[in-house]
Amino acid sequence: MRPGGRPVPVAGARAPDPEVVAEREALLANMPEPCAEQPWTADDAPWNDSTYTAMGVIPPMVITTGEELAQAQRMSGIDPMRDLRQGERAQVIFQILVGPDGTNALMQIGATTGNAAVERAGRSIASTLRFRPATRFGCGVAGWFQFPFRMARSIGGTVARR
Repeated sequence: MRPGGRPVPVAGARAPDPEVVAEREALLANMPEPCAEQPWTADDAPWNDSTYTAMGVIPPMVITTGEELAQAQRMSGIDPMRDLRQGERAQVIFQILVGPDGTNALMQIGATTGNAAVERAGRSIASTLRFRPATRFGCGVAGWFQFPFRMARSIGGTVARR
């Protein structure tokens, strides 16, 4: 570079193709601003692996530790095991909209076996989850996360939780 930022001509170098330069400038002009606010609503946010991939989005990820989840379950005071009969299994799949800042913006039940006590316990636990948000071009964006909550009571009377 010359002083003043002008390039130094190189002997035998070709001038850039004007079409290539124009195409590159058009691509750069249409790229989103880094970390510009995303106008996504809950309906627009990517939902599954194929839509994440198609949109170039890295999905949200739980960063809550297992110990934090166990503590949240103990502190909830909800014991759905007393409502489960021996050999019964219950499951709730929560759909959680994770905001661009990693917060739990919306939580709804996607599927359930219908046990209200397990739903309450699962909702209590799911509300304590902390997330790393979905990202696109390195910026946080809204994205859906599925949280399965399962409980089972074995026939021998011991409790199994997954």
